[in-house]
Order: sequence, then structure tokens, then C-alpha cells
Amino acid sequence: MRSVPRAKTEDPFASRIYGSAQLDCDRLRIVHALAYYGNYFGGIQHSVNEVSKRQSALGHDVKIITSSMFGNDTCVDGVPVRRLRTIFEAFRVPYMPSLPVALLEEACDVLHVYAPFPSLDVWGALKKRIHRRTKLVLSIRNFLPNPTSVFSSIAGIVHDDMTIRLAIAAADAVVFTNRQFALSVPYTVPKEKMFIVPNGVDTDVFRPDPDYVYYPNLVLFVGRLIPEKGLSILVRAMRVVQEKVPDVKLVAVVSDYYNQRRYLDEVMRWDNGFLELRSRLPLDKLAQLYRSSAVFVLPSIGLESFGNVLVEAMASGCPVIATDVPGPMGLVESGFRSNVGRVTRKGNVEELAKAIVAELQSNGKERRMGIAEFARSRASWDIVTRQILSVYEKCGA
Repeated sequence: MRSVPRAKTEDPFASRIYGSAQLDCDRLRIVHALAYYGNYFGGIQHSVNEVSKRQSALGHDVKIITSSMFGNDTCVDGVPVRRLRTIFEAFRVPYMPSLPVALLEEACDVLHVYAPFPSLDVWGALKKRIHRRTKLVLSIRNFLPNPTSVFSSIAGIVHDDMTIRLAIAAADAVVFTNRQFALSVPYTVPKEKMFIVPNGVDTDVFRPDPDYVYYPNLVLFVGRLIPEKGLSILVRAMRVVQEKVPDVKLVAVVSDYYNQRRYLDEVMRWDNGFLELRSRLPLDKLAQLYRSSAVFVLPSIGLESFGNVLVEAMASGCPVIATDVPGPMGLVESGFRSNVGRVTRKGNVEELAKAIVAELQSNGKERRMGIAEFARSRASWDIVTRQILSVYEKCGA
């Protein structure tokens, strides 16, 4: 398990935002544009949901533009959603022929685009060129998924070398959730355009258990059922853990059954009676599960720009284990001083197993409350919403 010297660790919760957004600022017309929104609720979708409903509550006119994939609601938490027909999708990216018209029709002060989304890169830049008074804010949250075909490889190259660069050139601000991730992207963002705004956590929901009640051998995973999240690696590591902790249990709360049968078979073939799969948990049940677990593991083998689930776990007082991909690694390493958890090399089964055993042996009430205090004092969705509004102000909205 590796770490970096604490003096060199950037705090990913630190933001290049000077002061806070004025809550009595002029009413803004804000459009959030993203690939999908609704039943598919990953990190980007969760962030847009939390920020947009708070912006609306502060009196701004907010709308979401997205695809017809993974949902059909036309209003979510009081925020209107405009869904565009999807004619096809490639490596989980929808293609909507009406997208450029829809963007040009929207009279907005801020167009907030969430990448990666190749066609939206281009049409967002076009919107900015035509409607110059509209402020284009680009949030870069990830890379495109790993290529699985010649077509997806070519599309990835076009995105990295062309479309995302057009969007960056046109954007008034480019937002990352984590400085380590920002430094890892294969394109350059001008320093004057770059802002770091972390994702937040609902501190009313995700909170520690003051009675200090948890299951000492319960390991938790929360994430989409896709290869990049590394669940199959975790299940393999759990077989090693089971040799030393026979009654260990792993609860995996999963969503988005990507290529379900194939990947689920890969996960299940390593199970030795310790795995319990759950899905569609109500938020209060998920929060209780964080509080009840001895350790939370995010064993990512693909890129993660932040790791919302890590912050949720920490805010609940649960120690965490992450791999050495930029976002999660930065989150955990920033909390080394508070003993929040460990970082292991991605894909290393033996190292992950060793870290899990060590965490199962090092819990305690004082430590768990300290982990919760660390996370809760640095991030809440109210703070994040103010920081996002401050970005809009800095670029003249």
C-alpha cells in the first residue's frame, strides 16, 4: 500500500474559487446538458441532480437537456428535463440528431456541459460561437470508456484530439472535481479557465452512527456493474481475505447492469458464499449500510475523476480503500492525516486483500468519528452549489 508525503498531497476539496457566490445575485437561466439522466444515476447524474435543484431553490431558472436513454421523466425534483430522441449509442454515449437545434433554441445565460460527450462538445462550442453572450461552462468528469473496437478507438482519438479541444477553446470555464485528475487528461486546459470544484455529500443523510454500531467483518462496495469499477477484482481479493477471516461478508450495491450476463458471470464465479448483491436501495437504506460496514472498497481499474461513494462512506464514518487512479487516490491521500483509509495498486488482488484485512482489524469509535468529521467539514452540496455559481460569476454570467 503506497502513499505520498503528506506535505505534497493536494486537498481535492480545495477550490480555485475566491469567496462564495452571492445568494442575492441576478436570476440566471441555466441549462445543464449531459448524456443521460434518470434511471442511470452515476456520479455525473447525481451531481447534476443535487446542484440543479439547489440552484432552482435559490431562484434561478434551471433546465436539464439529456437523451431519451435511461429515463422518461420530464421533471426531476422540480427541475424540468428536456429529453431528446436517441437514434443509437456507442460505448454508452448517445447520439441525438436534434441536439444542435435544441441547444440553439435555449435562451440561457449559462450552458453547463458535462463531458465526455463528443457530439455535445461540438454543439456546445457552436452554441457559444453563435450566442456569444451565453457563458459556456465545461465540466470534464471522465474519459471515454476503454475502446472495445476499431470504431470506438477512432472515436476516442477524435474526441481527445479534436472535439474536446474545440469545447475547451470555446469555453469560458473548465471545471474539474480533482486536481490530480485534471493533470492526467491528455489535453491542455489554459490555467485561467481551470477551476477545481469537488462533488459534495448530503450530510443530513450520510452521517456517522453516534451509538457506534457496525458489523466488524462487513465489506461494502457501491457502484455500477461495469468492468472499470473493479468488482471482479474485489471478489477475487475477498477469497484471499476469507482464508484469514472466515466469516467475512461482502455486500455489493450495484446499478446499471452493463453487458449484464457476461460481467456478472465474471463476478459470480469468484464468489465463495460471502457475496450478497443488492440494487435499487432507498437512500436511507444505503446510508445505513455505509454506517454498518467495517470498510468501504472502491477497487477501480478504470479512470475515476473523483469517487462520490468514497465521500459518502467517509461522511458516514466508514474507513475506505481506493486504488491508485487519480480521483480516488487524491481523496484518500488527502485524508491520510485523519487516517481515513488506504490506497492500493489497481488490479493487485493480493495487495487489496491485505489492505482489507488490515482495515477489519483497525476500527474504533474515535477513528470512525474522526473520518466523518474530516469529510463533513470539507464538502456538502450547499457548499458545492455556491462554488459552481461562483464559477459562473467569475466568467461573467
